[in-house]
Amino acid sequence: MTTATSTSLLAAAVAALTFGAAAAAPPPQALIATPVDTRTGPGAYYDAGVKLLRGAPVKVTERRGAWVKAEVEPQRAAWIPAYALDSEQQSSQAGAVLRRVSKGLLRNLTSLLDQRDRPKYLSRSAVTLGIRGFSSAYAVERGGKAGEVDPALWEAAAFDAAAYQAFVAERFKGRDWESFKRRLPLDPAAPVADPDADRIGGALTAFVARQDGLVRNAPVEMYLSQVATLVAESSHAYDLPVRVYILDSAQPKGFVSPNGIVFVSQGALAKMQSEAEFAFFVGHEIAHIAFQHGLRKIQTDARVRENDAFAEMEGDLKWDERTDDKYVRTNAELTEMADQIHEYFARENNDRDELEADYWGLIYAARAGYVPEAAESLLLRMVADGKPGDGALLWNGVARSKRLDGCRRGFGQITLDRKELRSFDGEFAIGKKKAAGT
Repeated sequence: MTTATSTSLLAAAVAALTFGAAAAAPPPQALIATPVDTRTGPGAYYDAGVKLLRGAPVKVTERRGAWVKAEVEPQRAAWIPAYALDSEQQSSQAGAVLRRVSKGLLRNLTSLLDQRDRPKYLSRSAVTLGIRGFSSAYAVERGGKAGEVDPALWEAAAFDAAAYQAFVAERFKGRDWESFKRRLPLDPAAPVADPDADRIGGALTAFVARQDGLVRNAPVEMYLSQVATLVAESSHAYDLPVRVYILDSAQPKGFVSPNGIVFVSQGALAKMQSEAEFAFFVGHEIAHIAFQHGLRKIQTDARVRENDAFAEMEGDLKWDERTDDKYVRTNAELTEMADQIHEYFARENNDRDELEADYWGLIYAARAGYVPEAAESLLLRMVADGKPGDGALLWNGVARSKRLDGCRRGFGQITLDRKELRSFDGEFAIGKKKAAGT
């Protein structure tokens, strides 16, 4: 990188940090603050492209809602979630900018100097190889076999964007989705997504799927994924590329992996009677990911810099053969984080996190146009009364009375006119008939 280019990048960092709070829209020049996948369109349901690395300079050319079109280099532009820009993260509150500017400026300038000879992005194939590598290694460490990992669960191309848009248009015929989101804002904000979500998520996806096995039904998976995507787009985790799979279990189970893979058991689906109930179920699970429940953040500046460097060599790794210190440390951290997330959801969860997930599940469902009161009927059917249950990924880890009380308080905070909201019972019944093969 030339001296002139380095000077230009440093100037862009200073400008973004200094003036970001005053800008209503992202500035033309910005830096990537969080590693993020690019998309071919303004939504997580579009195909994924390269992964932009922290510190990469981009030129913002367009904004649509929470997505921006960013030019990585001449003739290469793609869509990314706006939160990935340093200017967005620094401009959330003007006062917070002033308190953080010195530390943030130093970190970004240091990052630029450290990364001046590094690539701006990783190819999709390199990202895929890294995810496969860690997923296989994790499976072996947890008593499985590398060959048992089915990468198609998380590597499949995004589902048909046109079909999803048609689904949304049908659901909002005569209604205004954007109006719902404006009138029911997400306050407070959730933490920024963890950059290791894809690697950890791939490992957990394979691990959870192997425990119970899956009931594969492509039409039902697509239908449920469309509902779940609508809820995710209405949530803090709007950039989560959601896909739904059905666990072969009669128990009421649910789990969302950090990479957006949703698992719902046959037992849970059997107790649901409407899209609104499923929307609350999915919203609850997405809230766990959005607020990083169960994940102790191991996020120091040193780890960030190390993982930046590690990401660049990710595609070349042979995970079962690496012995260098950087690989061993990073692999250990990823394994610890994956274990932590799974163990958290596999035991009786604490009341605070479950009730918080219930609350945001209501908000997300309502923002997606669904009647939030459907949560009450689902809880009455799916969660056993009396003593809390236990066991992996079960939905009865907190006493039903507490959850019902929490939801009833939440209903009062949702000011949308219930006449504007829907439950779509008939559509869900048709979906369940497909699942039963009738």
